[in-house]
Amino acid sequence: MIDKETCFIGCDWGTSSLRMAVVEKKFGKILAQISSSEVGIKQTYQDWQSVGRPDRPKRIPFFLNKLRQPLSQLTQSLGYPLGNMLMVISGMASSSIGMLELPYAQLPFELKGQNMKYHTLDSTDHCPHPVLLLSGVEKVGDVMRGEETQVMGLNGLTESSSYRVILPGTHAKHIAVEDGKMKDFTTFMTGEVFDILGSHSILSNSLEIPKTEGNDATNMAFDKGVLEGRKGKLLAQLFSIRAKELQGTQSPEEGYSYLSGLLLGNELASLEEDKQRPVYIIGNPRLYALYQRALGVLGLENRLHEVPYGETPLSFRGQIHLLRSFSANL
Repeated sequence: MIDKETCFIGCDWGTSSLRMAVVEKKFGKILAQISSSEVGIKQTYQDWQSVGRPDRPKRIPFFLNKLRQPLSQLTQSLGYPLGNMLMVISGMASSSIGMLELPYAQLPFELKGQNMKYHTLDSTDHCPHPVLLLSGVEKVGDVMRGEETQVMGLNGLTESSSYRVILPGTHAKHIAVEDGKMKDFTTFMTGEVFDILGSHSILSNSLEIPKTEGNDATNMAFDKGVLEGRKGKLLAQLFSIRAKELQGTQSPEEGYSYLSGLLLGNELASLEEDKQRPVYIIGNPRLYALYQRALGVLGLENRLHEVPYGETPLSFRGQIHLLRSFSANL
């Protein structure tokens, strides 16, 4: 039976996109799922500002109203009414540009969710579903929202209780887990720096996306970049891309691959301090392949373990663990 007792609506609301699913609580089976790049938190916040930033109490209804279309699509996909099923929202919805800014949980963070910060909202005319809004995790000088829920989902699938998790992207996260707790994490602006250098710096004239991925020349340039990046002399190494292109010793395609390797080598050098714990990478296949190759160049590929995804996204698995932890309070 599909009802609020057996299922919930999982919502992973990120900066640029949203993923929503009807999730069966006991076994975590996905009964229906949709995704949208039209209602990311950033765009929704910009829409909120464009209407003159009305009274703050109207902000939550404004954001929830943006979910009407995705909820309608989810209902159509399921072929069954959602009724007043609980909706669990993780990601950027609890940020300063979200519907309601929540305080962060602190380290060490229990991956069963005992110290997760959250806020509950009753169903209204704007949203017929009660909402469980989840916050993120912070330490001095660093924050995350959404990644912690994915790591919670991963933690329920791994055999090891101590490991490292890498979440590649615009702001890559390296997360250290020990004895089932998130003990530390670091954010690397790898993806954003790559985009800035490639579009708004002098290097932009010396870079070109390879027409074919994985040819010998670009692979060698990537590998060389990884080895140079681990040395930590990043600012000097960056200008070499421009100089080599001017001197005719490196093509723009090779420069593009070298820059990618250079930034990844610099990011992954921190893993060499701890050569024992397993490493899990949560990312799309293309980024996974890049990180896997870089780890191989650094002699660390043996630490890479495959993420046992299954059919249920890790963010929704993490939400299931939270519901079990919160069951006495909801």
